[in-house]
Amino acid sequence: MSKLRKNFSDKEWQDCCGKMCDDCKVALAYRKRYGKKEGSLKLKKDKKKYN
Repeated sequence: MSKLRKNFSDKEWQDCCGKMCDDCKVALAYRKRYGKKEGSLKLKKDKKKYN
């Protein structure tokens, strides 16, 4: 699990679809920190652990 996972509330994770869209704060943070490809993989992995 990445360190970014803990930076967001449960509500923000529930609102995130996990598709790296531009209007999601969670996806934007992952893209900014890890880049588009690696950020997408980490986001999906963390989202799966959350659900």
